[in-house]
Amino acid sequence: MYGWDEDDKLDILLPMIEGQASEFVFEQLPTEALSDYHELITELTRRYRVIEISRSFVAKLSRRNQKHGENAEDYAAER
Repeated sequence: MYGWDEDDKLDILLPMIEGQASEFVFEQLPTEALSDYHELITELTRRYRVIEISRSFVAKLSRRNQKHGENAEDYAAER
C-alpha cells in the first residue's frame, strides 16, 4: 500500500511482535526467517492461523441469537 519493499516491511513488523508470538519468532525460528519477510509471514501463518471447519461454523451458528437492538439485516449478514 505504501510502496514498501520487503526489508521495510520487516523493519516495521519485527518490533511490533509481542507476547507468545515474540517468543515463537525470536526463540524458535531460524535466523533466516527473521531476514525474509515471506518466510516470516509463512511461519507466523502456520503457527497462528485459525482453521475453521464446516462443523465449527454450524456449531457457532446454532448458538447465535439476534442481539437486543440488532437489526435483521445485521443479524442475517453475520449468520
